[in-house]
Amino acid sequence: MGYDSGVMALLCLLIIIFTVRTSGEIYGECISSPIIDKNTCKQIAEAKFEGSMVFTSGPSITEASGDFGGIVKRKPAAVLSPASVEDISKLIKIANASPTLTIAARGNGHSVAGQALALNGIVVNMTSLKGINVFNKSDHQSYVNVKAGEFWVDVLRTTQALGLSPRSWTDYIDLSIGGTLSNAGISGQTHRYGPQISNVLQLEVVTGNGDVINCSSDNQSDLFFGTLGGLGQFGIITGAEIILERTYERASQWRFVYWNFTDFMHDQELLISLPHEEAFDYVEGFIATNDKDGWPSLPFSQGVMFNSSLIPSAAGFMLYVIEATLYYNPGTNPNQTVDVIISKLGFIRGLQFNRDSSYFDFLYRVHSEEVMDRANGIWYASHAWLNLFIPKSTMAEFNNIIFNDVLKKGIEGVIICYPMHKSLWNSSTSVVIPEDGNDIFYTVSLLYFNKPYPDGPAATTLLAQNKKILDYCKSAGIKVKKYLGTQDSQAHWIQHFGKKVESISSQKEDVRSKTHFSSWSENIPENKIKR
Repeated sequence: MGYDSGVMALLCLLIIIFTVRTSGEIYGECISSPIIDKNTCKQIAEAKFEGSMVFTSGPSITEASGDFGGIVKRKPAAVLSPASVEDISKLIKIANASPTLTIAARGNGHSVAGQALALNGIVVNMTSLKGINVFNKSDHQSYVNVKAGEFWVDVLRTTQALGLSPRSWTDYIDLSIGGTLSNAGISGQTHRYGPQISNVLQLEVVTGNGDVINCSSDNQSDLFFGTLGGLGQFGIITGAEIILERTYERASQWRFVYWNFTDFMHDQELLISLPHEEAFDYVEGFIATNDKDGWPSLPFSQGVMFNSSLIPSAAGFMLYVIEATLYYNPGTNPNQTVDVIISKLGFIRGLQFNRDSSYFDFLYRVHSEEVMDRANGIWYASHAWLNLFIPKSTMAEFNNIIFNDVLKKGIEGVIICYPMHKSLWNSSTSVVIPEDGNDIFYTVSLLYFNKPYPDGPAATTLLAQNKKILDYCKSAGIKVKKYLGTQDSQAHWIQHFGKKVESISSQKEDVRSKTHFSSWSENIPENKIKR
C-alpha cells in the first residue's frame, strides 16, 4: 500500500513538473515573437489549452497565412488547434485583455479575400473541433448536431449511412460547417429550402466575451440570427443543429442549352416555382461563349458530341445553360417526371444532355475537378472570384452590359447564374440580399480557374476586371450586393448593409466586447456607444 502511494505521489510530481515545463516552453515560444506582449504570453501559457498552439513558424503558420484566393497574405503570430470549445472561450477571454490581439476562425481556408486571416494575431484552426451526432426522429424533425470544424462531405457520409441527409448544400462540400454558416451557403437546392443558414435549428457560439451560448430563433435570437451570415463578427460558431430529410440513392442530371437570355431566365424561374413533386430538386445555370472554345464545356463529358449547327444564327456571343437534377430511388422512373418538365421548356431541341449518378457522387461532383486542378496546378493559382446577388429587375441589363460586353470572350473558369426565392431567406439574419420588392433575385459568380501567373493572368488583371464590372453596374444603376466578398472602406460596408446597417452595428457591439475578430473586417461599422 505504501509502495503504491509512493508511486502515485511520484507520478503526480512528474505531472506537475511536466505541466510547468510545458507552460514554460509555451511562454518561451510566445515571447520569442515580438508580436504578442509579455502579459498576453503569460496568460496563454497559464491557460493550459487542451489543444495545441504553434508560434512563429512551421507548416501550420504557413497554411494559416493564406487562403484559397491566394491574393492576400497575412502571417499570424500563432495558430490554436482547439481540442474543445472551452479552448476557444479561454483564447477569446485572453484576447479581451489585449488591445491589439486579433482572432480569426479558419475552417478549410476556402475564403478568397483573406477573411480567415489574422495579421500578427491568432488563427483558430477549427478543423480540430470534431463531432457528428445524428438524431433520427420518426415523429419529429430529424437533425444532426455537428461541431463547426466538420466538413459538409463528412456530415453527408455520416447521415446518408442512416438514410438521412441535409437538404441545402453548397456546390463544393469540402467546406466547414462554421464557414458556410458564417456566410449563407447556397447551391441549386436554395430555391426550394433556402440557404444553409435557413436550415439551422440551433447554434453554439463563443461570443466576444468568451461566453459559450446555445442560441436559436426562440432563445437568444439576436445572437442566433446575427451570427448566421454574420461574417464571423458576432462570435465563433462552434456547433450547429442542422435539419435533415430522408436521403436519396440516385441523381438524374440534365443540361439544357439556350441561345436567348430571356428564355433562359423565364425557364429558370419556371423551374424554381413548380410544385415540389413536379419539379427538379436542384436548379442552377451557367454561361459559356458561343464558339469552339465554349461548346465543349456544355455536355457532361468531352466524348459527347455537341451539334453546333442547331444553334440559331441569331444567337449572340454567349450561350446559357440550365443545370437541373432530380433525385430518386431505385424502383422509380425519374424520366416520367423529367419528360413532363422538359415539355414546358424552351431550350434548343437536340442540345440537352443527361447523365445518371449516385446521390453522393452528385453532391461531391466538384471533388473530381479539384483532383484534376491540383494535378495541373490550377488549384494553387490566385482565385480572384467575384460573387454577386442581383435584383431580377436588372438581370436583362446585366446580361447586355456584362455578359455580352465585358465578358463576351468568357473567362478561364465558370460563370454561374441562377435565381432564388427571397422568401426563403430569413430577413433577421445578417446576410444581405437585394432590397427590391421582387421575391426572385439572382446570383452571378465568376469562378476563375486559370493557370498560375505568368502562364495565366495575374491576379491584378482579374481584380481589375471585377472592379470594371462593379463600376459598370454602379453607372447603370444595377444595385448588386457582394456575396462572400469584402469592402475596402466603412462607407462601402454601410452601403452594402443598407437597411440592416443600424441593427447589425448595434448587435455587433453588444456581443463582441473588446475582441477583434479577423483583421479583414476592421472597416465593418459598429456602434460606438461607450459601455
